[in-house]
Amino acid sequence: MSFFRLKDVHPVFRLEDGTIQIGDEPGFSSEIEDESGFFGEFLRLLDGSLSLEDIRRNLSSQFPEVTLEDLQQLVRDLDENGHLEAMPGYDRQNEHNRYLSNLNYLQNFSSIEVSPQDLQDRLHGTSIAVVGLGGLGSNILMQLAGLGYRKIFAIEPDRLEAKNLNRQFLYRTEDLGAYKA
Repeated sequence: MSFFRLKDVHPVFRLEDGTIQIGDEPGFSSEIEDESGFFGEFLRLLDGSLSLEDIRRNLSSQFPEVTLEDLQQLVRDLDENGHLEAMPGYDRQNEHNRYLSNLNYLQNFSSIEVSPQDLQDRLHGTSIAVVGLGGLGSNILMQLAGLGYRKIFAIEPDRLEAKNLNRQFLYRTEDLGAYKA
Protein backbone atom coordinates (compact mmCIF):
# COMPACT_ATOMS: atom_id res chain seq x y z
CA MET A 1 0.00 0.00 0.00
CA SER A 2 1.36 3.43 -0.94
CA PHE A 3 1.21 6.65 1.02
CA PHE A 4 1.91 10.04 -0.53
CA ARG A 5 2.34 13.61 0.59
CA LEU A 6 3.09 16.98 -0.89
CA LYS A 7 6.74 17.94 -0.77
CA ASP A 8 7.58 20.42 1.96
CA VAL A 9 9.12 22.74 -0.60
CA HIS A 10 5.71 23.18 -2.29
CA PRO A 11 3.46 25.33 -0.08
CA VAL A 12 -0.28 25.37 -0.79
CA PHE A 13 -2.24 28.62 -1.12
CA ARG A 14 -5.94 29.24 -1.64
CA LEU A 15 -6.24 32.31 -3.86
CA GLU A 16 -9.08 34.85 -3.58
CA ASP A 17 -10.93 33.32 -6.55
CA GLY A 18 -10.97 29.87 -4.89
CA THR A 19 -8.12 28.55 -7.02
CA ILE A 20 -5.53 26.46 -5.22
CA GLN A 21 -1.90 27.14 -5.98
CA ILE A 22 0.72 24.52 -5.15
CA GLY A 23 4.24 25.92 -4.95
CA ASP A 24 5.41 29.50 -5.27
CA GLU A 25 8.34 29.26 -7.68
CA PRO A 26 7.98 29.87 -11.43
CA GLY A 27 8.14 26.52 -13.20
CA PHE A 28 7.48 24.66 -9.94
CA SER A 29 3.93 25.74 -9.22
CA SER A 30 0.49 24.63 -10.35
CA GLU A 31 -2.93 26.23 -10.11
CA ILE A 32 -6.13 24.19 -9.85
CA GLU A 33 -9.65 25.58 -9.86
CA ASP A 34 -11.48 24.28 -6.80
CA GLU A 35 -15.07 25.55 -6.81
CA SER A 36 -16.40 22.49 -4.94
CA GLY A 37 -13.63 22.43 -2.33
CA PHE A 38 -12.78 18.83 -3.26
CA PHE A 39 -9.18 19.47 -4.22
CA GLY A 40 -8.42 21.45 -1.06
CA GLU A 41 -9.85 18.67 1.07
CA PHE A 42 -7.91 16.06 -0.91
CA LEU A 43 -4.65 17.98 -0.35
CA ARG A 44 -5.43 18.34 3.36
CA LEU A 45 -5.77 14.55 3.65
CA LEU A 46 -2.70 13.90 1.48
CA ASP A 47 -0.25 14.18 4.39
CA GLY A 48 1.57 10.85 4.08
CA SER A 49 -0.38 9.16 6.88
CA LEU A 50 -3.34 7.83 4.85
CA SER A 51 -3.58 5.44 1.93
CA LEU A 52 -5.53 6.54 -1.13
CA GLU A 53 -8.32 4.19 -0.08
CA ASP A 54 -8.43 5.87 3.35
CA ILE A 55 -8.56 9.27 1.66
CA ARG A 56 -11.40 8.09 -0.61
CA ARG A 57 -13.34 6.89 2.45
CA ASN A 58 -12.81 10.24 4.18
CA LEU A 59 -14.00 12.11 1.10
CA SER A 60 -16.95 9.81 0.29
CA SER A 61 -19.57 11.52 2.47
CA GLN A 62 -18.96 14.91 0.93
CA PHE A 63 -17.88 13.76 -2.56
CA PRO A 64 -19.51 10.33 -3.17
CA GLU A 65 -18.80 10.39 -6.91
CA VAL A 66 -15.00 10.34 -6.41
CA THR A 67 -13.44 6.96 -7.12
CA LEU A 68 -10.13 5.43 -6.17
CA GLU A 69 -9.14 5.67 -9.84
CA ASP A 70 -9.81 9.43 -9.73
CA LEU A 71 -7.48 9.77 -6.75
CA GLN A 72 -4.82 7.63 -8.42
CA GLN A 73 -4.97 9.92 -11.47
CA LEU A 74 -4.62 12.98 -9.23
CA VAL A 75 -1.55 11.43 -7.61
CA ARG A 76 -0.03 10.75 -11.05
CA ASP A 77 -0.74 14.33 -12.14
CA LEU A 78 0.72 15.81 -8.96
CA ASP A 79 3.78 13.59 -9.29
CA GLU A 80 4.22 14.53 -12.96
CA ASN A 81 4.35 18.17 -11.85
CA GLY A 82 6.94 17.36 -9.18
CA HIS A 83 4.73 18.01 -6.16
CA LEU A 84 4.62 14.58 -4.47
CA GLU A 85 6.84 12.22 -2.58
CA ALA A 86 6.10 8.68 -1.51
CA MET A 87 5.94 7.86 2.17
CA PRO A 88 7.38 6.52 4.27
CA GLY A 89 10.40 8.39 3.08
CA TYR A 90 13.34 9.57 5.08
CA ASP A 91 12.68 10.86 8.57
CA ARG A 92 12.80 14.66 8.40
CA GLN A 93 12.10 14.85 12.12
CA ASN A 94 15.24 12.88 12.99
CA GLU A 95 17.60 15.57 14.26
CA HIS A 96 20.49 13.13 13.98
CA ASN A 97 20.09 12.80 10.22
CA ARG A 98 23.45 14.00 8.95
CA TYR A 99 22.17 14.63 5.43
CA LEU A 100 18.93 16.40 6.30
CA SER A 101 19.83 19.56 4.34
CA ASN A 102 20.78 17.45 1.33
CA LEU A 103 17.53 15.51 1.55
CA ASN A 104 15.50 18.71 1.72
CA TYR A 105 17.31 20.02 -1.38
CA LEU A 106 17.08 16.70 -3.24
CA GLN A 107 13.34 16.74 -2.64
CA ASN A 108 13.22 19.18 -5.58
CA PHE A 109 14.34 16.37 -7.90
CA SER A 110 12.49 13.44 -6.34
CA SER A 111 9.25 11.77 -7.37
CA ILE A 112 7.02 9.03 -6.03
CA GLU A 113 9.33 6.55 -7.79
CA VAL A 114 12.67 8.09 -6.69
CA SER A 115 12.85 9.45 -3.14
CA PRO A 116 15.29 12.05 -1.85
CA GLN A 117 16.95 9.21 0.09
CA ASP A 118 17.42 7.27 -3.18
CA LEU A 119 19.18 10.32 -4.64
CA GLN A 120 21.34 10.67 -1.52
CA ASP A 121 22.24 7.00 -1.76
CA ARG A 122 23.40 7.65 -5.34
CA LEU A 123 25.80 10.28 -3.98
CA HIS A 124 27.11 7.75 -1.47
CA GLY A 125 27.83 5.30 -4.29
CA THR A 126 29.30 7.76 -6.80
CA SER A 127 33.05 7.95 -7.32
CA ILE A 128 34.50 11.42 -7.82
CA ALA A 129 38.02 12.75 -8.32
CA VAL A 130 39.50 16.07 -7.26
CA VAL A 131 42.61 17.11 -9.13
CA GLY A 132 44.59 19.67 -7.17
CA LEU A 133 44.31 20.15 -3.42
CA GLY A 134 45.33 23.78 -3.19
CA GLY A 135 43.16 26.67 -2.01
CA LEU A 136 40.18 25.67 -4.12
CA GLY A 137 40.58 21.90 -4.37
CA SER A 138 41.08 21.30 -0.63
CA ASN A 139 37.90 23.24 0.17
CA ILE A 140 35.94 21.47 -2.56
CA LEU A 141 37.15 18.15 -1.14
CA MET A 142 35.73 19.00 2.30
CA GLN A 143 32.38 20.06 0.77
CA LEU A 144 32.11 16.88 -1.30
CA ALA A 145 32.77 14.77 1.77
CA GLY A 146 30.12 16.74 3.68
CA LEU A 147 27.57 16.16 0.91
CA GLY A 148 27.99 12.42 1.31
CA TYR A 149 30.35 11.32 -1.44
CA ARG A 150 32.17 8.33 0.00
CA LYS A 151 34.52 7.45 -2.86
CA ILE A 152 36.70 10.52 -3.42
CA PHE A 153 40.03 10.26 -5.18
CA ALA A 154 42.42 13.13 -4.49
CA ILE A 155 45.27 13.83 -6.91
CA GLU A 156 47.97 16.28 -5.85
CA PRO A 157 51.76 15.84 -6.15
CA ASP A 158 52.73 18.79 -3.89
CA ARG A 159 53.66 18.81 -0.24
CA LEU A 160 52.13 21.17 2.32
CA GLU A 161 54.06 24.38 2.96
CA ALA A 162 53.47 27.00 5.68
CA LYS A 163 52.28 29.50 3.05
CA ASN A 164 49.35 27.16 2.27
CA LEU A 165 47.85 27.25 5.77
CA ASN A 166 46.13 30.63 5.37
CA ARG A 167 43.69 29.33 2.74
CA GLN A 168 43.82 25.53 2.80
CA PHE A 169 41.77 24.57 5.85
CA LEU A 170 42.04 20.85 5.30
CA TYR A 171 45.57 20.92 6.77
CA ARG A 172 47.14 21.74 10.13
CA THR A 173 50.60 22.90 11.18
CA GLU A 174 51.45 19.27 12.09
CA ASP A 175 50.96 18.39 8.39
CA LEU A 176 53.80 20.64 7.11
CA GLY A 177 56.03 18.74 4.72
CA ALA A 178 53.51 15.91 4.15
CA TYR A 179 51.94 15.29 0.77
CA LYS A 180 48.68 17.18 0.42
CA ALA A 181 46.95 14.10 -0.96
